[in-house]
Amino acid sequence: MDHVSKNFEAASALRKGRFAKGYSLEELAITTGLTTTEIAAAERGDGRAGA
Repeated sequence: MDHVSKNFEAASALRKGRFAKGYSLEELAITTGLTTTEIAAAERGDGRAGA
């Protein structure tokens, strides 16, 4: 499995987990101290968040 597939699977798991817990992007950002942009990038599998 290549790194792109792994990133996609991890990103998908993050998003599914957030939905399962009932968090919006904004709520998760407040809870974690991350920005909504950083969380959205992670959920897309974009490793360049904050770069």
